[in-house]
Amino acid sequence: MYYLSNSLSERYRFDRDARAYAYECLRAAGSLTEIDPEALARHVIELEGLPDSDDLPEAAARFVFAFQQIHAELLAED
Repeated sequence: MYYLSNSLSERYRFDRDARAYAYECLRAAGSLTEIDPEALARHVIELEGLPDSDDLPEAAARFVFAFQQIHAELLAED
């Protein structure tokens, strides 16, 4: 359970875990130029749900943002 509403360390832990998950998903997804990271993140949320947290809208926003960040970083590397 992530306590996003009142703990910086929990937000950091959630972001770290979301970024790691996003990295794995994006690396496995194929061509980065053809991927919409927001759509992929929302699809993953639909399929697998979000990790348990006390603030689901915040968790969803952070999860999508992690996918967008990793996507941009991977594109910059290529």
